[in-house]
Amino acid sequence: MSTFIHHELLLLVQTIAAGAVLLLCYDLLIAIRNVFVHSDKAAGAEDLLYWICCAFFVFSESCVYLWFWDFCWEHMPVIKQSETFL
Repeated sequence: MSTFIHHELLLLVQTIAAGAVLLLCYDLLIAIRNVFVHSDKAAGAEDLLYWICCAFFVFSESCVYLWFWDFCWEHMPVIKQSETFL
């Protein structure tokens, strides 16, 4: 199996794992809402805060997408030659 395909599969697994973490966090938020009753505005504010935190989690420096592109840029000379790839 080529190195590029291997890293594509690794990216898929990491993306699925990140999605599972986000789903678990949202389920915990729903469970907390069921225990402590909130107004609609408070629930909306919690959802907004959750999605902002998700964005930071997904698009942070440790994000699997950015890690993947950084890895490809450093280790795959074919990608370095093509400016249109990125």
